Amino acid sequence: PAQVGYPDYLTKAMLDDLSAAGWSIVSHSMNHDSLTVISDGDLDWQLRASQQWIDAQGYQGSNVFVVPYHDWGDRERTAIAGYYEAARGTSADIVSPDSLVDWRPDNPYELTGIEGPNLPFTTVAGRDRLRAILQRTVDEGKFIDVFFHHLDPTEVDAFRQTLAVVNDFRERVLPYHQLYPRYARTFF
Repeated sequence: PAQVGYPDYLTKAMLDDLSAAGWSIVSHSMNHDSLTVISDGDLDWQLRASQQWIDAQGYQGSNVFVVPYHDWGDRERTAIAGYYEAARGTSADIVSPDSLVDWRPDNPYELTGIEGPNLPFTTVAGRDRLRAILQRTVDEGKFIDVFFHHLDPTEVDAFRQTLAVVNDFRERVLPYHQLYPRYARTFF
């Protein structure tokens, strides 16, 4: 949330549009610091404040945390579990190849994802790869989060074509707020 509206970042109006279209707005910390190098107090603030900001905007999805840089250990996992019901901290394509997890995973803090540019989504072969991954998740009862950190204006057409691939699996594609709904929790 600290970068909302900065140049090359989403604006509040864009987030409002995504939310209205049914997308989940999930926490990725307040300012994308690596969690392993910050103090316990700052870690708590990064987790709590980003969740509170999402809730205050009326967005759905604040029950899932996406770990910046896939960089976390036991301290960070414990802190995240204090605020969130699930987390994605691994990319199936880079950090841990072929690490798709079963749906519903025994450990909801081991969700995996694949970054669109690593397919690469801008090519027919990359979109075919995405189709194969999505088919595998359906066939084998797996989970995958397809995500994008940045979208260059020249990639908008390819992004739309990528969304068309995802749309072919629409009955099985659910936003995080449907997978992990936000319920009132008591924190000690």
